Amino acid sequence: MDKHSLLELAVAEFNSGRFFESHDSFEIMWESLQGDDRRFMQGMIHAAIGSFHAARSNHAGATTQIERAIERLAEHRPEKFGIDVNGLLPQLMALREAIRTSSSLPSLQITLHTTVGGADLGNVGYSHNDNQS
Repeated sequence: MDKHSLLELAVAEFNSGRFFESHDSFEIMWESLQGDDRRFMQGMIHAAIGSFHAARSNHAGATTQIERAIERLAEHRPEKFGIDVNGLLPQLMALREAIRTSSSLPSLQITLHTTVGGADLGNVGYSHNDNQS
């Protein structure tokens, strides 16, 4: 799977509420990155796993991961790799607040622009088997 397809897969998994799977896909990309690009992808991993914990009512784990996501992603406004960081950050902040106040969790959606900009994601060496059960 090429890097852009893997990014699209990770975003689709996140947007459909499959946060753990999204975390795995973002992590595969993270492994091939360095420096600032790696830090950004680490923020996406934190966002996915924090959302996973929030959905499972692990409020302590969710809060820690969401805080880390906000910190890392805020460095990459307005967008990186086609991901609308300016649109994602307020959602993560709303999730953090919902956890803090024991409110119902907001839905989260990552906007991925069709023209992916930023640094090269590199070769990720991932193949996705849709036939797995």
